[in-house]
Amino acid sequence: MHIVLQTEELRAMIFDELKTPDLGALATTCKELLEPVLRVLWAECSDFTYVVRLLPESAWSYRWNLGNRKEIYISRHLEERDIARIRYYASFIRRFDLIPHPGLRPYTPSSLADILDALRGEVLFPNLRDLGFYSPSTYLPSLLRLVSSSVIKLSICLLPEAGNTGTADDMPSTQPLLPSLETILSAIKERHSHHITTLHIWSAAADVWIADVLSGWDTLQDVQIRYHCNADMLLAVLALPRLRSLVIDGCSSSPMVVTLNQEFDTPLLRSMDLRCLSHITSATNVIASLRNAELVKIHAQANADRESLQNFFHALPNCCSPRSLRSLLVTSPYDGTTQVPLSLALMRPLLAFVELTNLVLAMPSEYVSNDDIRQLACALPRLEKLSLVAQMFTQSATPKITLSGLVWLARYCHRLQTLNLSIDATNTLLPEGMPADCTQNSLINLGVSNSPISSHIAVASFLSRFFPFLHDVFPRDKLGDRTSEWWRVGHAIPLFVEARDSGFQGQFHGVRPPPSLSMYDFFA
Repeated sequence: MHIVLQTEELRAMIFDELKTPDLGALATTCKELLEPVLRVLWAECSDFTYVVRLLPESAWSYRWNLGNRKEIYISRHLEERDIARIRYYASFIRRFDLIPHPGLRPYTPSSLADILDALRGEVLFPNLRDLGFYSPSTYLPSLLRLVSSSVIKLSICLLPEAGNTGTADDMPSTQPLLPSLETILSAIKERHSHHITTLHIWSAAADVWIADVLSGWDTLQDVQIRYHCNADMLLAVLALPRLRSLVIDGCSSSPMVVTLNQEFDTPLLRSMDLRCLSHITSATNVIASLRNAELVKIHAQANADRESLQNFFHALPNCCSPRSLRSLLVTSPYDGTTQVPLSLALMRPLLAFVELTNLVLAMPSEYVSNDDIRQLACALPRLEKLSLVAQMFTQSATPKITLSGLVWLARYCHRLQTLNLSIDATNTLLPEGMPADCTQNSLINLGVSNSPISSHIAVASFLSRFFPFLHDVFPRDKLGDRTSEWWRVGHAIPLFVEARDSGFQGQFHGVRPPPSLSMYDFFA
């Protein structure tokens, strides 16, 4: 074997570049490469039928289920020798998702149980690290048997019974009394809490017991609770001593109200994502309750008014230092009920967080001026993404930011890659005396909203001067003449860049009209 392939790190880099058929061919060419290749091919498995088909052909077959779909099932009693290949290949699986998804070949709960029974107490996936359970309750009896001492991440989403998979013998009404998710998760906590550090759970409205299960699970570092959340669950998670990452994503039809009367010592907490809150005040209450926190990422999704949003910004230093916060996202519900116009006075508390790389405020920015952008760019030079636009299109005033305001971003924010703003692009002239000796080579994506434009040629010429690597211009407005003009800007920029690079000589092929976008012309 070549010395390069004997080096594990280099071998892994080579395998990452190969497609699955090439890896399969490689595994058959060299005995010494067989297991390294299998570790790549079998690292993740989200279709259990691959495991079933490792059995001898005499042990499994296909049949039509109650949903009139073809499914795989175990056709006879399994012997010890039948599962030899499963033992071998299953040892390579690091991530397994139990998903009887309609898009995959269905399999019955009894098929999984039969294989587990044939192992006679052995672990099916001895090296499993990440286990995902996205299944109806008929698969619950097997969940506890899939969790082994190697698992560190557990994701659970109990799906409703579709009623169209399996045969009559597999339906819940014909099964012995099935254990509840509460019983299974409590047993997992009792047996495996010392090694599971990540728990993601999609809860139902009746799952009020989740707070009790989370309480005292002190090894948890990454917790996500989605769909139906309540304040008790949040309290239980914030009390975890090793908590590093928290996601609370509630139900939009029943937003969560949080009122905390206690403090939490969270020295390890780095990321907090609070969505579907009833009001931004709930997020303010949460961050005000934290002690010794040094958050790096904060995302809050809630309705807000100007005063409550300003209170939220002023409360941020309680949970992060000026040099710890890297990412701040404040978004509104998707119904667009929150429309707090941004201004520098409102955003001023954010200028203290000098290490910010990602700033997303999903609110109208029509009243933000060029000078506001200058101050923001000077204060936050490490920005890589800046988005100051509402989530939903609303017809509002003409933006105060003009194209010349973008020059400040080119001058001070050298790492900026993505920019979403409302821009008045009807004038491409720079104010007299404004320095223009700067070029920014990182910006590649520009999204515009409620942005009037006069000429796509003039705007493309301007942008190509300061942002020569900009190649994706995306108008967020409804289809129309303005949208069509902005799409043409993205097509014209490379032509001006080529012209400047070549000096209109050599390899430059001439300034051609940008290709017309007939789809948008049709709707204009």
